Amino acid sequence: MIEVGFSLPDAKWDSIKVVVRDALDRDADQVVLESARVDGTKHDVTLRTEIAGTASVHLARDRAMRNLPTKLCI
Repeated sequence: MIEVGFSLPDAKWDSIKVVVRDALDRDADQVVLESARVDGTKHDVTLRTEIAGTASVHLARDRAMRNLPTKLCI
């Protein structure tokens, strides 16, 4: 199970479901992705979990980058 720090609100997920239905003619709640771990093992995750996990990584990176000094002293 992937632990995420970001939760995708239902209203946003509903918007994504419309896009997936229009583009792929599929129910986004039924989309399952195969994902590989660093150790090479594979696991299945739902599209919603994958989006939330990816957002968590990017938000954490963004937070860390904003906390870096703007000028480096040499």
